[in-house]
Amino acid sequence: MTWPKGADKIETLLVRKHLEQVPGNPDEASYLIDHARRHLATAAALADEDPEIAYDALYAAVRLALTALLRQQQGLRPTREGGHEAVIQAAEAQLVPPAGPILR
Repeated sequence: MTWPKGADKIETLLVRKHLEQVPGNPDEASYLIDHARRHLATAAALADEDPEIAYDALYAAVRLALTALLRQQQGLRPTREGGHEAVIQAAEAQLVPPAGPILR
């Protein structure tokens, strides 16, 4: 698979083994989206009571949703080596612009 936007960054993440290519998996993507929704609900419920934990839950929700997108649409999965940062780097490489302000 090739990535028209952000190809250099995606290739770098693959070479560094921060991302790996895998078959697209709708079931795994759905599982990740369900997890993201639960984290989002947690963030909303705790926003006033404990904003720090709410922010952590919100970050996790976004990361899970972006991971689902990479997994389903592009057959990419972060490795242990790449972790959270690989997901963010891949999303920024492919979505900024136009989605830069949203991601940041």
